[in-house]
Amino acid sequence: MNGTIKTVRERLAEAREFSAKGLYDAALNIYSSIVEFDPHCTQAYLEAGILLTNLGRMRAALQALRFALAIEPQLKQAQQHLAFLLRHLVLDGYNQELDRDFQICYAADDLDHQTLAHLVAQHLVFKYQLDVAPLNSELSLHQFIQKLSTDNLCLAFLAKSINVNAHLEEQFVRVRRTLLLQLQSAPDIPHTLIKLIAAFGLQCFANEYVYSTDEHEKNILVKLVSSLNKTITPQETFKALLLIAMYQQLTDLQVSIASLELMADQYQEIADLLSITIADIQEEQRLCSFIKSFSDAHGEVSQKVRIQYEQSPYPRWRSSPAPKASAMARRLMQLPNIDKHTALADNLQLLVAGCGTGFEPIELARMDSTLEITAIDLSLHSLAFARRMANKIAINTIEFLQGDILHIDKLNKKFDVITSTGVLHHMDNPELGLQSLYNVLKPGGFMRIALYSEQARRSIVHARQVIMEEGLDINADSIRYFRQKILQAEQDSPLYVLRGSQDLYALSGARDLLFHVQEHRFTLDKIAELLKKVGLNFLTMDAVAPQIFESFSRLFPYRDALSDLYKWCEFEKLYPDTFVGMYHFWLQKPLIK
Repeated sequence: MNGTIKTVRERLAEAREFSAKGLYDAALNIYSSIVEFDPHCTQAYLEAGILLTNLGRMRAALQALRFALAIEPQLKQAQQHLAFLLRHLVLDGYNQELDRDFQICYAADDLDHQTLAHLVAQHLVFKYQLDVAPLNSELSLHQFIQKLSTDNLCLAFLAKSINVNAHLEEQFVRVRRTLLLQLQSAPDIPHTLIKLIAAFGLQCFANEYVYSTDEHEKNILVKLVSSLNKTITPQETFKALLLIAMYQQLTDLQVSIASLELMADQYQEIADLLSITIADIQEEQRLCSFIKSFSDAHGEVSQKVRIQYEQSPYPRWRSSPAPKASAMARRLMQLPNIDKHTALADNLQLLVAGCGTGFEPIELARMDSTLEITAIDLSLHSLAFARRMANKIAINTIEFLQGDILHIDKLNKKFDVITSTGVLHHMDNPELGLQSLYNVLKPGGFMRIALYSEQARRSIVHARQVIMEEGLDINADSIRYFRQKILQAEQDSPLYVLRGSQDLYALSGARDLLFHVQEHRFTLDKIAELLKKVGLNFLTMDAVAPQIFESFSRLFPYRDALSDLYKWCEFEKLYPDTFVGMYHFWLQKPLIK
């Protein structure tokens, strides 16, 4: 047996060596011979799948990973690579094999399920033909509910990610309403529907109860909440709490949840509902008292921005996939056009200026454990969320602090690297914010900035104009109202394109997208002027798809063109939707000679 294992290991090593030399067919032939000899060699299937992906042979790669996961469903690397493959699919109909693939990914705890949400949503639309056969009758809606209650993929999708599909939302709103209306007077909830209702509770908590609610539903909810203060049976209490959880946060009720706790051992969805919507919120409230502050919000705009994110921490993410280990210093030294005299020490001091709910600093800490990270934000509740998530995965290399970028000098620290993603454009004066960051960046240090594009946000500018013309206040009801306006827009409406924004499908995301108290937008030539004024050198764009870089290089096949913002400005004029998210770019502070 030991000789057989050694032979397989040697063959795997040989395949890797061939692959490293670019002899891909030879490597694939070896992987094929290994699985012929040992059909249960998951490592051979996995490595073949990764190599096939790199060669662009996606269908064959997918099949290899399916073989690996059929043998070892919990193989993390295979799960992660399967999710990567699936994210690059274009769906054209329902596929039963894909249904199983998605279920495998949603069963993995260390994947960011939200990255698959748009695909799974479209898959479910195809599965139930919601794009061609809307559920117009009560009978078809009842049948749909019965199917959803036993659809493991849909239950996992509801519980672990936010739906980002307008067709599916329309039906989910109807399903939720039907469940409430039909069960309000029932003595208890049928066993077959408990998982579905609990999953809807998780979905609606995640999207912050953004779904539209009619007056009939509101009246029923008032009665259910009122009933909790009366003498009712444990079954009735359980029913009321579970139905209410689809519409509002249970921590707002100030009532006993013992009837739910009794059922947590039987239903994972109920256990998750208690953990995510109650225990996590209570933990964040506790952590607020441990977040240190170095300054108040500076000025009226900063005060309003702070209040917005205290009310709506954004985004409320669920999981941070374990990224590949990557030394930050090595990555920085590979950036184009850096100062040739640049030298970086070990244990880089890194500042995340405007960390929000902590996804970025936590991801950076997991990529490079040597980083000493300071993460600041105006919002105490956002920082408490971030601290809870860091504690959850035992990240202790991040110092979370509350304060304003304009007062960052009060930390009395200098940083090797500063990142500020989508923050400066929400300040009253972005130039002052950038200057403040420049002042605490070491000479030769690096900065990664993300700003809104004037060109790419045309539809959002139009939407904000409509909001202003209609005189809508910044509150949950206005956000829900305007969302419906977008979701019901005709295809020729400028608002229609916003249905494709994932931010639209959660209350805090929609508020950030459309109702933010302050928003500046930029053009690349203006950014070039700003950087020159502050004294930062532009290095290159970041977070851009490889095909964009390829198109840019074909158009501007010149040395150092990637480091020329004016060339990127020309490129954006030709392709105005290139930076529909934001501009992301790397900068360097000149060394003092």
